[in-house]
Amino acid sequence: MASRYERKRIADDLRLTAADSLGSETLQKALARVTSAKDTSWRGVLRRLAELIEPPGPSNEERHDVATDIRTTMVGRWIRYKEQFFDELAEVAVGYEDYHEFDVVAERLADLIDPEGEDDD
Repeated sequence: MASRYERKRIADDLRLTAADSLGSETLQKALARVTSAKDTSWRGVLRRLAELIEPPGPSNEERHDVATDIRTTMVGRWIRYKEQFFDELAEVAVGYEDYHEFDVVAERLADLIDPEGEDDD
């Protein structure tokens, strides 16, 4: 389980990554690096994000729903391409309404992981 400090650090790193380009990294690799995912497969990265968004213990309903949706995304799916990974993650984190840029998705994940966000500074 991630400590409050680790969750804040990861959320801060996600916010910085959202403001930058991915360079030569794929989204999956960037999320694995930023979240310190031990399993860097797409399933491992989604598990890590779910764990960070909803750590064991009490949580609010919105964070719980997104974490549940991330866990459900891993069941019975075969993701072969980085674009497909991003599309699945964007739909779960932000919604189905529209196409979303990486920075919007990363910022949303950061807000779910560390709801207080920049108020801690």
